[in-house]
Amino acid sequence: MIEMPRGNVLLSEMTHVQDFTIRNGVGIRIVNGQTCQVIRRLRGVWKEIGRKYELPLGSADLQWTGGIPATVIAVALRAYELDHPGSALRAELTGSKYLRAAS
Repeated sequence: MIEMPRGNVLLSEMTHVQDFTIRNGVGIRIVNGQTCQVIRRLRGVWKEIGRKYELPLGSADLQWTGGIPATVIAVALRAYELDHPGSALRAELTGSKYLRAAS
């Protein structure tokens, strides 16, 4: 597997893997545009943690109620958006990126 770092996004040629990471060692991995999962840097290696989510994510997966997140993916996405204002990651996870492109 050949890995090519591009900013904070890591792309792999064998399976299409995109890692969206932040400085504190947390991120979201998208695999083949079909699934996503929270990742964490442990001992210098990015490891998948928690469950895999099928894409596109529904609004319930990313919802916060009274300051409490519905899922761990919601926490990771909020952390990523705070570190990368204006990011299109939410649109990519929810599929709205593709809806806009088709319009």
